[in-house]
Amino acid sequence: MKPRPKHIVEYLLFRSVAGLVNVLPLRAALGLAWLVAAATHFLGRINVERTRQRIRDVFGGQKTEAEVRRIAWLAWRNLCFSAVESLRFPSLTLDKIRKQPMATLEGKLKKILAECGQGFILATPHFGNWEMAGIAGDLAGIPLFVIVRKQKNPLMNDYINQMRRSFTLEVLYREANMWK
Repeated sequence: MKPRPKHIVEYLLFRSVAGLVNVLPLRAALGLAWLVAAATHFLGRINVERTRQRIRDVFGGQKTEAEVRRIAWLAWRNLCFSAVESLRFPSLTLDKIRKQPMATLEGKLKKILAECGQGFILATPHFGNWEMAGIAGDLAGIPLFVIVRKQKNPLMNDYINQMRRSFTLEVLYREANMWK
């Protein structure tokens, strides 16, 4: 698919933000993400009601409105934090990864891989930054592939997959109707 003008503008804006996020110290970049999250959630109201309704649907009557509002805000803020982490992938090293809480899984996963001999399937929930978990495994020497959906913007799709492939992650595209 040939990029449309909208795709080009989105891509240039994304690359500008990525450049800024990569020159800032991590705490400053996360602070910027917090500001963007707050502005888009509380002022711009981007998908806020739809998100809250989905939370209500999942929890039924178990959560108060205040809890629903809090869950929606924290989910959006954390997604913005994950975006910052993702934009900083090119600077990741094994030493940096080993400082993360998930690094405790490295030994367990290597043991499972050694015991089964031919590989295993590790299905992860979409909590936190699953992309970072994949890169962490890759940097630790655990061969991995990821299944992803193509992005609507072909320029963004190519850039994101270029970042993924800067490690040895194999990227497989899921078919549109794979899980229907």
